[in-house]
Amino acid sequence: MSRGALRALRWAVLASLAALVAAIVRPDDRGLVLDAYLLFVGGLALLLLARTTGSALPAAGRSRFERAFETPVLARTRPEALAALERRLLLATETAFEVHFRLRPVLREIAAYRLSARRGIELDAEPEAAREALGPEAWELVRPDREPPEDRLGRGARLADLSAAVDALERI
Repeated sequence: MSRGALRALRWAVLASLAALVAAIVRPDDRGLVLDAYLLFVGGLALLLLARTTGSALPAAGRSRFERAFETPVLARTRPEALAALERRLLLATETAFEVHFRLRPVLREIAAYRLSARRGIELDAEPEAAREALGPEAWELVRPDREPPEDRLGRGARLADLSAAVDALERI
């Protein structure tokens, strides 16, 4: 018998003796004494069952929920976001589809935000001012009237052109 079971048995015997004494001293309240006794013994049984079940489970480390509080969300997501953007840039050198449908929306979002926040220029509403602020490399990728490629599997953008476009966005 485990140490927890022995302690529970001792408490049950002690509760039985206390219930017996209470039933003798207060014979009119035997129903109440019996209810209290059964409640106490039932609680002991549940406590013993919970401890036995808990000790039978494998010891686990910290849960995913607890680990989520260890590092700030921003510190975790920033490298993931940068890695995803890096993958998009590399894939954009492979096919025209990647340039137009995967990389271009991200670059448009960055350009629109930076133009609006730093120069007060709306990318779609003021295309001439946006073209001047961005330069030819970045404008070619983010311009609103850019047509989708006819050959989606065609050659993607050159890495030097993408680098120039990113540099132009950083200069804003």
